[in-house]
Amino acid sequence: MLDTLSAPCCFVCDPFYDTLSGATLSLSETAADTTGALLRAAAGMRAFDLGFHPGLWDAEDALDALADLLPAVDTLFAAEEQVSAVFDTTGSPREVVHTLATEYDLTRVILTRSEYGAVAYHDGVIHEQDAIETSAVDEAGQHEAFIGATLQQLAAGADTDEVLLHGVAAAALSRTLSGPLTPLEPSEVERLVDSQQSRRP
Repeated sequence: MLDTLSAPCCFVCDPFYDTLSGATLSLSETAADTTGALLRAAAGMRAFDLGFHPGLWDAEDALDALADLLPAVDTLFAAEEQVSAVFDTTGSPREVVHTLATEYDLTRVILTRSEYGAVAYHDGVIHEQDAIETSAVDEAGQHEAFIGATLQQLAAGADTDEVLLHGVAAAALSRTLSGPLTPLEPSEVERLVDSQQSRRP
Protein backbone atom coordinates (compact mmCIF):
# COMPACT_ATOMS: atom_id res chain seq x y z
CA MET A 1 0.00 0.00 0.00
CA LEU A 2 1.13 3.56 -0.55
CA ASP A 3 3.06 5.25 2.24
CA THR A 4 1.59 8.61 1.27
CA LEU A 5 -1.77 9.53 -0.16
CA SER A 6 -0.80 11.35 -3.31
CA ALA A 7 0.76 9.71 -6.34
CA PRO A 8 0.60 9.78 -10.13
CA CYS A 9 -2.48 7.91 -11.25
CA CYS A 10 -0.54 5.19 -13.00
CA PHE A 11 0.54 3.00 -10.15
CA VAL A 12 -0.22 -0.17 -8.25
CA CYS A 13 -1.63 0.90 -4.90
CA ASP A 14 -2.10 -2.57 -3.46
CA PRO A 15 -1.76 -6.16 -4.73
CA PHE A 16 -5.51 -6.14 -5.30
CA TYR A 17 -5.89 -2.67 -6.80
CA ASP A 18 -4.38 -1.85 -10.19
CA THR A 19 -4.88 1.82 -11.04
CA LEU A 20 -4.09 3.31 -14.42
CA SER A 21 -4.81 6.63 -16.08
CA GLY A 22 -6.23 7.85 -19.36
CA ALA A 23 -3.15 10.03 -19.72
CA THR A 24 -1.20 6.81 -20.29
CA LEU A 25 -3.47 5.86 -23.20
CA SER A 26 -2.71 9.11 -24.98
CA LEU A 27 1.03 8.47 -25.19
CA SER A 28 0.94 5.91 -27.99
CA GLU A 29 -0.98 2.95 -29.37
CA THR A 30 1.47 0.64 -27.61
CA ALA A 31 0.86 2.40 -24.30
CA ALA A 32 -2.89 2.05 -24.79
CA ASP A 33 -2.58 -1.66 -25.62
CA THR A 34 -0.34 -2.23 -22.61
CA THR A 35 -2.76 -0.39 -20.32
CA GLY A 36 -5.62 -2.57 -21.53
CA ALA A 37 -3.58 -5.75 -21.08
CA LEU A 38 -2.61 -4.78 -17.53
CA LEU A 39 -6.20 -4.07 -16.54
CA ARG A 40 -7.55 -7.27 -18.05
CA ALA A 41 -4.87 -9.38 -16.37
CA ALA A 42 -5.19 -7.73 -12.95
CA ALA A 43 -6.59 -9.65 -10.02
CA GLY A 44 -9.08 -8.01 -7.69
CA MET A 45 -10.61 -4.61 -8.27
CA ARG A 46 -9.38 -2.72 -11.32
CA ALA A 47 -9.48 1.06 -11.00
CA PHE A 48 -8.99 3.63 -13.75
CA ASP A 49 -8.66 7.41 -13.64
CA LEU A 50 -10.06 9.15 -16.72
CA GLY A 51 -7.11 11.58 -16.69
CA PHE A 52 -8.13 13.39 -19.87
CA HIS A 53 -5.81 16.23 -20.94
CA PRO A 54 -6.84 18.01 -24.17
CA GLY A 55 -3.24 18.92 -24.94
CA LEU A 56 -2.36 15.23 -25.28
CA TRP A 57 -5.27 14.03 -27.44
CA ASP A 58 -8.78 14.97 -28.44
CA ALA A 59 -12.02 13.84 -26.83
CA GLU A 60 -13.12 11.71 -29.78
CA ASP A 61 -9.92 9.64 -29.73
CA ALA A 62 -10.16 9.34 -25.95
CA LEU A 63 -13.73 8.07 -26.15
CA ASP A 64 -12.80 5.49 -28.80
CA ALA A 65 -9.98 4.16 -26.64
CA LEU A 66 -12.13 4.10 -23.53
CA ALA A 67 -14.90 2.16 -25.25
CA ASP A 68 -12.46 -0.75 -25.61
CA LEU A 69 -10.95 -0.34 -22.15
CA LEU A 70 -13.83 0.34 -19.76
CA PRO A 71 -15.30 -3.19 -19.93
CA ALA A 72 -12.16 -4.26 -18.02
CA VAL A 73 -12.64 -1.58 -15.33
CA ASP A 74 -14.50 -1.96 -12.04
CA THR A 75 -14.03 1.53 -10.59
CA LEU A 76 -13.82 4.70 -12.66
CA PHE A 77 -12.45 7.93 -11.19
CA ALA A 78 -13.03 11.15 -13.11
CA ALA A 79 -12.98 14.90 -12.61
CA GLU A 80 -16.34 16.44 -13.42
CA GLU A 81 -15.06 18.72 -16.19
CA GLN A 82 -13.21 15.84 -17.87
CA VAL A 83 -16.32 13.67 -17.97
CA SER A 84 -18.23 16.47 -19.65
CA ALA A 85 -15.49 16.89 -22.27
CA VAL A 86 -15.02 13.20 -23.12
CA PHE A 87 -18.48 11.69 -22.75
CA ASP A 88 -20.50 14.79 -23.67
CA THR A 89 -22.75 14.10 -20.69
CA THR A 90 -25.66 16.21 -19.52
CA GLY A 91 -27.60 16.24 -16.29
CA SER A 92 -26.72 16.54 -12.64
CA PRO A 93 -23.63 14.85 -11.16
CA ARG A 94 -25.93 12.20 -9.67
CA GLU A 95 -27.35 11.48 -13.10
CA VAL A 96 -23.90 11.43 -14.72
CA VAL A 97 -22.42 8.78 -12.39
CA HIS A 98 -25.51 6.63 -12.79
CA THR A 99 -25.41 6.96 -16.58
CA LEU A 100 -21.72 6.04 -16.81
CA ALA A 101 -22.11 3.08 -14.46
CA THR A 102 -25.07 1.77 -16.42
CA GLU A 103 -23.67 2.36 -19.89
CA TYR A 104 -20.26 0.82 -19.19
CA ASP A 105 -21.30 -1.78 -16.58
CA LEU A 106 -19.09 -0.26 -13.87
CA THR A 107 -19.36 -1.33 -10.24
CA ARG A 108 -18.33 2.08 -8.98
CA VAL A 109 -18.05 5.56 -10.52
CA ILE A 110 -16.50 8.35 -8.44
CA LEU A 111 -16.76 11.93 -9.68
CA THR A 112 -14.54 14.59 -8.11
CA ARG A 113 -16.02 18.10 -8.13
CA SER A 114 -13.21 20.26 -6.73
CA GLU A 115 -14.70 22.74 -4.25
CA TYR A 116 -18.08 20.98 -4.49
CA GLY A 117 -16.87 17.65 -3.11
CA ALA A 118 -17.55 14.28 -4.73
CA VAL A 119 -20.36 12.05 -5.95
CA ALA A 120 -20.21 8.28 -6.28
CA TYR A 121 -22.34 5.47 -7.67
CA HIS A 122 -21.87 2.05 -6.10
CA ASP A 123 -24.11 -1.00 -6.44
CA GLY A 124 -27.16 1.00 -7.40
CA VAL A 125 -26.80 3.68 -4.71
CA ILE A 126 -25.73 7.32 -5.12
CA HIS A 127 -23.44 8.78 -2.44
CA GLU A 128 -22.49 12.46 -2.02
CA GLN A 129 -19.88 14.20 0.09
CA ASP A 130 -19.41 17.96 0.41
CA ALA A 131 -15.95 19.44 0.12
CA ILE A 132 -14.10 20.57 3.23
CA GLU A 133 -13.33 24.29 3.16
CA THR A 134 -9.66 25.26 3.25
CA SER A 135 -7.52 28.24 2.32
CA ALA A 136 -6.44 27.13 -1.14
CA VAL A 137 -2.83 27.63 -2.21
CA ASP A 138 -2.75 25.33 -5.24
CA GLU A 139 -5.48 23.05 -6.60
CA ALA A 140 -3.20 21.12 -8.96
CA GLY A 141 -2.83 17.99 -6.83
CA GLN A 142 -6.26 17.66 -5.28
CA HIS A 143 -7.65 15.05 -7.69
CA GLU A 144 -4.63 12.77 -7.28
CA ALA A 145 -4.70 13.18 -3.49
CA PHE A 146 -8.39 12.28 -3.50
CA ILE A 147 -7.71 9.10 -5.47
CA GLY A 148 -4.81 8.07 -3.25
CA ALA A 149 -6.88 8.39 -0.07
CA THR A 150 -9.89 6.76 -1.67
CA LEU A 151 -7.95 3.73 -2.85
CA GLN A 152 -6.37 3.33 0.56
CA GLN A 153 -9.82 3.24 2.14
CA LEU A 154 -11.18 0.84 -0.47
CA ALA A 155 -8.25 -1.49 0.19
CA ALA A 156 -9.09 -1.33 3.90
CA GLY A 157 -12.71 -2.33 3.21
CA ALA A 158 -14.33 0.99 4.15
CA ASP A 159 -17.88 1.77 3.04
CA THR A 160 -18.48 4.29 0.28
CA ASP A 161 -19.40 7.20 2.55
CA GLU A 162 -16.22 6.71 4.57
CA VAL A 163 -14.22 6.40 1.36
CA LEU A 164 -15.54 9.72 0.03
CA LEU A 165 -14.96 11.52 3.31
CA HIS A 166 -11.31 10.48 3.33
CA GLY A 167 -11.03 11.49 -0.32
CA VAL A 168 -12.32 15.02 0.19
CA ALA A 169 -10.19 15.37 3.33
CA ALA A 170 -7.05 14.49 1.37
CA ALA A 171 -8.10 16.84 -1.44
CA ALA A 172 -8.66 19.67 1.06
CA LEU A 173 -5.22 19.20 2.59
CA SER A 174 -3.66 19.00 -0.87
CA ARG A 175 -5.12 22.40 -1.76
CA THR A 176 -3.10 23.95 1.06
CA LEU A 177 0.17 22.80 -0.54
CA SER A 178 1.97 23.74 -3.75
CA GLY A 179 2.50 21.41 -6.69
CA PRO A 180 0.66 18.62 -8.50
CA LEU A 181 2.03 15.84 -6.27
CA THR A 182 1.50 16.70 -2.62
CA PRO A 183 2.55 13.89 -0.24
CA LEU A 184 0.22 13.61 2.72
CA GLU A 185 0.62 11.45 5.79
CA PRO A 186 -2.42 9.25 6.50
CA SER A 187 -2.44 10.60 10.07
CA GLU A 188 -3.05 14.12 8.73
CA VAL A 189 -6.06 12.93 6.76
CA GLU A 190 -7.41 10.96 9.73
CA ARG A 191 -7.25 14.04 11.95
CA LEU A 192 -9.26 16.06 9.47
CA VAL A 193 -11.76 13.23 9.02
CA ASP A 194 -12.17 12.93 12.79
CA SER A 195 -12.76 16.67 13.11
CA GLN A 196 -15.48 16.51 10.45
CA GLN A 197 -17.17 13.50 12.03
CA SER A 198 -17.17 15.17 15.46
CA ARG A 199 -19.24 18.03 14.04
CA ARG A 200 -21.98 15.76 12.75
CA PRO A 201 -25.22 15.59 14.79
